[in-house]
Amino acid sequence: MKQPIYCPHCIERNERVPKEDKRKPQILAYVEDVVGRGVIEFWCKKCRKTARIDIREYSLDQ
Repeated sequence: MKQPIYCPHCIERNERVPKEDKRKPQILAYVEDVVGRGVIEFWCKKCRKTARIDIREYSLDQ
């Protein structure tokens, strides 16, 4: 099953705006069977910021 990785900046923005102005956060990538450690940088087209995602949050290693 594919798990989406959402932009943390878009999610943070949605927490600060009124309900009628909220937007769906941008999907940066999909995770499927990720194993490992480290950080991946993604560029969000919607908020125009770099998002650094720690792989350990999504990794199947435990």
